Order: sequence, then structure tokens, then C-alpha cells
Amino acid sequence: MTKIQVVRTGLGEISGQTPVSDGSGSYGWQTPLVAPVVIGSTGTSLGSTQTIDFANKTQETWLVGELTTDLAVTIANRVAGCRATLMLTQDGTGGHALTINGTSVTIAPSANALSVVYVDCPDTNVSNIALAAGGVVPSAQIFNTSGTYNIPSSATMLEIIGVGCGAGGGGGGSNASAAAQGGGGGGGAGATVMAVVPVGNNTTLTITIGSGGSGGGGAPSGGSTGTQGSVGASTTITGNGTGISVTAPGGSGGKGGSASSNTTVNGGLKGAAASSTGINGAIGASPGGGGTNSGGGGASGNGGGGGGGGTSSNTTNGGNGGGAGSLSAGGALGSGTTASANGGDGTSAAANTGAGGGGGGGAPSGGTGGTGGAGGTGRAIVKVVG
Repeated sequence: MTKIQVVRTGLGEISGQTPVSDGSGSYGWQTPLVAPVVIGSTGTSLGSTQTIDFANKTQETWLVGELTTDLAVTIANRVAGCRATLMLTQDGTGGHALTINGTSVTIAPSANALSVVYVDCPDTNVSNIALAAGGVVPSAQIFNTSGTYNIPSSATMLEIIGVGCGAGGGGGGSNASAAAQGGGGGGGAGATVMAVVPVGNNTTLTITIGSGGSGGGGAPSGGSTGTQGSVGASTTITGNGTGISVTAPGGSGGKGGSASSNTTVNGGLKGAAASSTGINGAIGASPGGGGTNSGGGGASGNGGGGGGGGTSSNTTNGGNGGGAGSLSAGGALGSGTTASANGGDGTSAAANTGAGGGGGGGAPSGGTGGTGGAGGTGRAIVKVVG
């Protein structure tokens, strides 16, 4: 009989090891001698049917992708000891079903939920599929917007990761004279925090993901200071019972370029690490770059700070806006100049990165400073770990 076991782990914890049945229902771990065959890829639709064919294969097969409709999987030409790992993510709608060789397998139905299913075939005489003891437990659920997480009844421990929202970049300054002018500072990235907490009397989690900070306005012409970018909102994960409360603060806004020659402004401050009860890991967020600096790079998947706005020429051309931070890197300093006396606008960070927006470019006499870019929204990840 083919056994299916869903292991409570995230994709980052799958390191080539495979659960192996000894025939008694107990599972150990075995490392494959060769690399697995991979069908599909993360973020790619698997369609309505997929076949895993073990003919002339000795290695494990992975089926990876997104569920955009109900999926029917056929495991063909099974041989003793063949194994398959299914890493399936619901799309933004969710609710798609899975069957394996005609048998329904319960997986996490929520939008963007991830389920990892291990299939072990100890022999070739398979007429139907049976779930291993414990059934199916979703390994992780990613929240890109606010929502509710329903805690599985069998779960006793959860790992919660929150990423705060990135801040907006500062607006570029303007100079009253024919002299170079520094741009605004890049916005700081939101903090990333991690907690491993007991479920206790909680049955649901409320996830709240706010907005990224707005970019600061560019300075009007004639020698003025740009506006500071606004802070990013916090991401919070709170249980309906007691003992679960996680907050990942947003980053601080980049300062506007000040009205003086060759000014270097400070970058946005980093998002402060949360100190709520239950937090046992915190990754410091990255500051934005100053008016003449690139943004700070993200650490361990944390968003990077935005890059500072570019410096104008001495007379006629504004500086280009700074680049936004990304999920793992800081934004680039605004390089070069615009085709006019006005500074270029900073780039806004992508959604769900927690990264900071780029600063606006500076402007010489007669020009206006560029507007800072907006910070990226945060996200949350919940995993069952016990």
C-alpha cells in the first residue's frame, strides 16, 4: 500500500532527506544518492493533471508548483521504494483540491497556503492510496495581506515570522545657488521577527499587515528642504486566546535633502526589533542610504533599505532618484542626472518585501527636488512545528 505522510516543515527545511517506511508505520530518514527529478517550479501553475512516472528511475521525484484549479496526480510505473514529494501552494483564491491516483487527499485550502505531501511506495502492488497516521497538516501559510489563520486541531507549537513594512524615502532638496545639491535619504526596511510559541488555548490567529510608508515630497525651487518619508506600519500576529502576540515594527522614513550645497542627509533608521513576549529571534532591519550612499542590504531574507537620491549637477540638471530596497538587498544610490533641473523621483519598493523606498534626487537653482519612493508592505508566515 502506498503511504502518504505530510511532514510539518517548510520548504527551507527540506534538505534532500526523505521519509522512509519500515513497513510498520514508522518513518525514518534517508538521504538520496542522486539529485531528485523536479517537475514544475515555484509559482508556476500545475494545471489540472500531473503524472509522476517512475519507469527507469531510481531517484526521488519532486512535484513543485501552484494550484490554480483542482489537481489530479497519477503515480505511474511504481517500483518498490519509489518516493515522491509534492510541494503544493494554493493560489490567491485557494480552495483547490488534490487527488492522488483517484483518492482525495486533504490539503490546506486557504489562499497562498503551502502543503508538503510525501508519498512512499514500499511495493508495486498498489490498488489504492492511504493516508499515514496524522493525516495532512499544512506546513506553512504565507500572508501577503491581512487575514485569519485557523490553527489545526492537532498542532501544539507554531513558528511565526513577521516582516514590518518599509518606510518611504525622503524628498530631494533644492539649492538656491548654482551648486550641487544632495538628494533625500532612502527609507529604512521593516524589522523581521520570529517566534516559536505553544498553541495553548488559541484556535485562530489574526494577521494584520499595514501599509508601507509614503515617500516625502520634493523641495520647491529656490533653496528648500525636502520632506521626510513616513514610517512603515507594523505587522502584527495575535491569537484569540492567550500567549501569542508578535509585532514586527516598520522602518523609519528617510530624511529630506536639506537646502545647502553638497549636502549628505541621513538614511532612514532601521525598524526596531520587537521585544514582545514569545519573541525568541529578531533580525535587525536595514537602514536606508544617505543622500550620497546606497541603501543597507537585507539580512536573512529581510528587506533592504532604499538608496539615497542622487546629487544634482552644479547648474542645470537634477540628480536621479534612488533605487528601492528589495527582499534581500539595499537600493542603489541615484546615479547620474535628469534631463532637466528637477530631481528624479525615488523608486517605490515592491509589495511584501518590507523594503524601503528610494530617496528623491536633489535639484540645483531653479529646479524642484524629486519625490521619495514608497516603502513596501510586509508579510507574515505561520508554520506548524509540533
